[in-house]
Amino acid sequence: MSSTSVKTKIKTNASAISDMTNLLHNDRVSLKVSTPVSHELCDKYDDLSFPGGLKKGLDALDKSDPNAIGNAICFLEVNPYFHRSGYIKEEILTKLKKIKLTKDQSSRLRKVILNIVDNYYCREFRYYCKLAREIKTKEFIKDLEKRMESSDKDKAKRAKWMFEYIEK
Repeated sequence: MSSTSVKTKIKTNASAISDMTNLLHNDRVSLKVSTPVSHELCDKYDDLSFPGGLKKGLDALDKSDPNAIGNAICFLEVNPYFHRSGYIKEEILTKLKKIKLTKDQSSRLRKVILNIVDNYYCREFRYYCKLAREIKTKEFIKDLEKRMESSDKDKAKRAKWMFEYIEK
């Protein structure tokens, strides 16, 4: 499956999880707990949360499966937001950190990391820092240094945090 197809599937699935989660939350708020929705979310979550299924995908990442690595990078590029997606990103980042990545894979991940630095702080930021330490290049360090001088104080702060973590 092409990376474009994988990214489209991730976006579609993330939307489906969010819809089911919102429906479940709204039902609970109105005290009409929807057992079928709750069961549907539980039953489909593994399949919807990661291409090919979360458990299978994470197990394949442990084995450095090229397909799983590609799916994981697509997942981080899409940066989906749904219930527990931050925890999934943490697991993916931890596993990718241990894998011998190709130059192309590392390059794609550095772009993802710089996008995170540029745009927002997230719960998994420290895990992005840990991965950045493993895939850094001189150019990447220069990119972080430029961002540390940004007039956007939040971006500058995130770049500084990442730079300091990499240089530990």
